[in-house]
Amino acid sequence: MKKKCMCLLLSLVLLILCLPAQADISNFFLRTRYGQLLSYENIPFRYAIQVYGGFSMYSDDKLNQMWSNIALEEGDDEIYDFRYWLSPDNAYEFQVQVKEQTYDFFATEVANAPGYIALIEENMKAAGYFNIRQLHEGILRDTPEGQMLETAYAFSITTSSGNQMDIAVVYYDCYYEDIEYIFEVTAYNGDYETAQYLLDQMVQTVQITPAPTYY
Repeated sequence: MKKKCMCLLLSLVLLILCLPAQADISNFFLRTRYGQLLSYENIPFRYAIQVYGGFSMYSDDKLNQMWSNIALEEGDDEIYDFRYWLSPDNAYEFQVQVKEQTYDFFATEVANAPGYIALIEENMKAAGYFNIRQLHEGILRDTPEGQMLETAYAFSITTSSGNQMDIAVVYYDCYYEDIEYIFEVTAYNGDYETAQYLLDQMVQTVQITPAPTYY
């Protein structure tokens, strides 16, 4: 479970110098600000999703830099792939993570959702984050690929200028043929409601293709 927040911690290091001012964005203006939804297809890991056209996708070089900074520990879930996009105002980051299932069954993931924050709190405190809290106990959301589990949490950081900033993270989680897919939005302005809206709009377009069967 530690891996679900590890890439977030790395992203904060990369973005800490360009954090946006806090803003309250009405959902009515999101399409104007971030553009239309455009298709992205990941053939090796068999998923397709539409992402806001204004979001910039991280380059392979930047992803490799992030990956090189991940310290693997024995027993950690294996990450097969991850992709990132950043909004033009640096306020929201979208991530897709493809990984080893945390549990054998999705029902176990759902059952453990209320205690999720306890699994990541120690590492986050060690990284200097504070005011760490879970925003709800887990919500099942209907999507084209069936029900996904929404998890959401928030925390605060101290910026390089000495100011406090609130950050919110919301992600949808699903199990598919022994693979766990995580679709996540991080709000660097602490706006959970907008982050959840953006995430849901994108995930409502997701398609996961079954693995080919060979006889």
